[in-house]
Amino acid sequence: MIQKTLESLKRRGFIPHYFDTLEQAKAFVLGELKGASSVGFGGSMTAKEMGLDRALEETGTRVHWHWNAGNQDRPRVLRDAMEAEAYICSANAITASGHILNIDGNCNRVAATLFGPQRLFIIAGKNKLVDGSMEDAVARIKQCACGPNARRLHLDTPCAHTGHCTETGECFSPDRMCNALVCLSACPSGREIHVVLMGQEAGY
Repeated sequence: MIQKTLESLKRRGFIPHYFDTLEQAKAFVLGELKGASSVGFGGSMTAKEMGLDRALEETGTRVHWHWNAGNQDRPRVLRDAMEAEAYICSANAITASGHILNIDGNCNRVAATLFGPQRLFIIAGKNKLVDGSMEDAVARIKQCACGPNARRLHLDTPCAHTGHCTETGECFSPDRMCNALVCLSACPSGREIHVVLMGQEAGY
């Protein structure tokens, strides 16, 4: 399935890569971003597990990530991430046919994938791969990703309490995270989108 996914991504205009381990993928991304003045991050447990933000900061790159904003102006950090030289995020699901899906709450992450920095790096462990339809990919996100993320953020949503989406698939909680569903079916014109797949599981 990994080989099929790589071929599908390439056919759709993305630049696919595969590495057996997170460390190999990390070394690749750091090498590609060597000398970058600034890099923005979308919320990503995969990137956090890989320590990409700390590694980039150690090379002198300015990192814009709202997760590390502290007392900084959060809206300003989100905007700076959108205007950085490159952007790093993950995907909630990638189909074997090459569709890249993300569900977002604040929508900063999906906005950056659609019309953000010219260079985008989407990093994903093998657990994000779906050998099925886009509907199967959405089901994977709602059943495997939304609950853990909601609990991590201490949100009061049905999925935070039950671990999965509501039976109807709708949620009217003020803390709802599924505010936007975006599918990249091909690389947008003028963008350089690297999709870095890994043979290990990472994130949700």
